[in-house]
Amino acid sequence: MSGKPTHTATSWTLSADLMTANPFTTDPSQSLSHLVNRVFLKHGISFAPVVENGVLLGYVDFPMVRKIDREHWTTTTVEDVIEPTSDENTVCSKTAALAVLSRILTTGRRKFLVADDNVLIGVITLSDVLKVLHEISPNALQEDGTFGQDMK
Repeated sequence: MSGKPTHTATSWTLSADLMTANPFTTDPSQSLSHLVNRVFLKHGISFAPVVENGVLLGYVDFPMVRKIDREHWTTTTVEDVIEPTSDENTVCSKTAALAVLSRILTTGRRKFLVADDNVLIGVITLSDVLKVLHEISPNALQEDGTFGQDMK
């Protein structure tokens, strides 16, 4: 990375501009043990889209897995705990970026699947949004958590 911002205030108009493309995914038949060890821990993530034969089915995250006793992780599959795609957790790549930001603020949801015709395009997390905002205005948030000159 060159250190120079890659986004400007006008370069992120669609959800596709905010997303992480090609996220790590999981298969519905994988055990929770496999998911935790080979996806979540290996890649340092806590959220994974569930895809089967190229079709996006939904997602699974670590809070869902934690609800299952660890002793059952080897016999419980992703399919058993999946959160199916819905209008609440999925946006299309052409959804306005501001609409996604509004949904984050109004729902408190921090992660969205990005899909077109049930095909996974990417994911948007709160971290993705913050990275874009930082690239647009690197001095907006100060180390002490207050807003800097760019946001006043």
